Amino acid sequence: MFSRMRYLLIPALLLPLVAALGAEDEKPQQNPTRAVYHRAKGEKEWSLFGYYNSKEEADKVKEHLAVTGDEVDVRPSVAPVPRSFTRAPSGKLPKAETTTMEKCRQVFKWMASQKDIAFRFPVDGCYARAQLMCERMMKNKWKPRKIWSVANGESLYAKTKNHPKGFVTWGYHVAPVLRVRDAKGGQRWYVLDPSLSNAPMTVTAWKTAQMKTASSPAPFLTVSQVGKPPVWLDKKKKPGTGYWPANDPKEGAHKHALATMKKYKPYEGKAPPKSVVRRGPGVLPRLILAAPDEN
Repeated sequence: MFSRMRYLLIPALLLPLVAALGAEDEKPQQNPTRAVYHRAKGEKEWSLFGYYNSKEEADKVKEHLAVTGDEVDVRPSVAPVPRSFTRAPSGKLPKAETTTMEKCRQVFKWMASQKDIAFRFPVDGCYARAQLMCERMMKNKWKPRKIWSVANGESLYAKTKNHPKGFVTWGYHVAPVLRVRDAKGGQRWYVLDPSLSNAPMTVTAWKTAQMKTASSPAPFLTVSQVGKPPVWLDKKKKPGTGYWPANDPKEGAHKHALATMKKYKPYEGKAPPKSVVRRGPGVLPRLILAAPDEN
């Protein structure tokens, strides 16, 4: 009798194991993502740009990044899209590298009045606008840096009245920042970006202005010194001098920035004709049409 019970118990004991194995098979598979890599022509090493929820979103970023003349590759990935990033605090800068809020507003007004910079053409050219703004601020003894917003999961999405569609999308965006000190000794970055706002913006407000919805993955943000490349989400420095996230154009950042603004200026507030759409090294870029404050 006991022998018979033993044979009956063995299958019974195996049932939980079989059920567990079945449950493992029934677990939902992780949604595939896409990783975008790029490299300068002739280089062997690829550099990670970011992870995206779909091939469509990755292709948008690929097209935007191709303006630098880099080779760009979209690869299948199982890495999840990061939901958020923690940007390392900048710490207190020397007083000589900071300014007051009142003066920050004055600098913004002065920058927004620059007639040769195409602020009302948000489709493209952020790198050129940021370069010329920083050059002119530094010439007048200000100490700007650059802040970069990198599309994460989906392309950046900015609402604007300066495009017939009412919005534009980007693979990345860059603008100058000034370190503003308050009466109590605190310091905070303020973004000077007349293409997105009519006043200096906190970092959080600037980031939010580039997210399609409140539930969209937050973009990756990083700050760099003028003339130095930014450190990207893979913890590696991009090549070049920080004009854009790739090697500098052959004619140099200053000349390329002036030429880019001259090309885009006639199309402010408009969707440009197809004849303007160009890309590749040595030519003007291809166009992509379309909170608590951080320290």
